[in-house]
Amino acid sequence: MIADDGKVAAKLDVDLDSGRWTISNASDDVIASGTQDLVRVGIHGLSPDGTAAIYSDYRGGRTRYWRTSLTGGQPSELWQQTAVDRLIYRPLSSRIDGIRLRDGSRRRVSRCR
Repeated sequence: MIADDGKVAAKLDVDLDSGRWTISNASDDVIASGTQDLVRVGIHGLSPDGTAAIYSDYRGGRTRYWRTSLTGGQPSELWQQTAVDRLIYRPLSSRIDGIRLRDGSRRRVSRCR
């Protein structure tokens, strides 16, 4: 994931044989990790303030979105009771400004918390 300054903010590494995945920050510190049989995980963007990576995984029959600080810490689940259809990005940026719901409505995201 590229930050607004053009530098790498976060990267996703996947081992397809073991199902293990990691998300690392620009310093190569692991900020999130997991294991899945089918490795259904993706990094989508940055929080509106650019301090966290937003990623998703697929478990329990649904896509779950997560926020993890670029400096490390415990990931927290986002939009748990929300039927997210897609993410809305700030123009010319990897920062997420909002979400579009499955009913077609949109919700602005102020902090992704």
